[in-house]
Amino acid sequence: MNEKYNVEPEQAKILEELEKIIGKSIPQVEEIDTTGFKVKDGDIIGLGLYKTYLSDFPESILNLKSLEVLELSYNQFSTLPELIGNLSSLKELYLHRTQLTTLPESIWNLYYLKKLNLDDNQLTTISESIGNLYSLEELNLDDNQLTALPESIGNLESLQLLSVGRNQLSTIPESIGNLYSLKELFVCYNQLSTLPESILNLKSLEVLYLKISFHLSLSQ
Repeated sequence: MNEKYNVEPEQAKILEELEKIIGKSIPQVEEIDTTGFKVKDGDIIGLGLYKTYLSDFPESILNLKSLEVLELSYNQFSTLPELIGNLSSLKELYLHRTQLTTLPESIWNLYYLKKLNLDDNQLTTISESIGNLYSLEELNLDDNQLTALPESIGNLESLQLLSVGRNQLSTIPESIGNLYSLKELFVCYNQLSTLPESILNLKSLEVLYLKISFHLSLSQ
């Protein structure tokens, strides 16, 4: 056990490498908010490198197999490594404003993911494979360049919050009516003129934020 970081030696080496990259120390914290790492039983289970001006995704992070929370918002890398799907314990992934233009297909293999924040990037499409994320409870895709959502989004039966505001969506898939756990739906500032009639199936819905055309109607 490394005494400085209170983690296994190979994980301590990763922290040292990351500190060199960002040019400052990474504190041990109780909860991941901005910059810090969280430890449980000698393993790093949370890592935050918020606004540390990373130009590339540090691939050494991929060796933190027990990682449950990863916060990398406000950085400057446009792609993620394909092997990010190997972080199989990941439950929360925050990538707000990181200039992402594409996502690797393996990201949809993070089956235990509960929270995924991809807002304020430059994404134009979302893969149909997003439907694999059966545990997902919160999905934020605000402020991208999406023109459509995949039909498979209706497979996310655990989803409670879906936010897709400020994109270029002209339609919402009919399958959205399968999101029986959904409590909050934000679709404001898109190009919608209709909503699918299946939206009436969302019996758990508490908040629907539209802020769109006065000519909005339910599609038949």
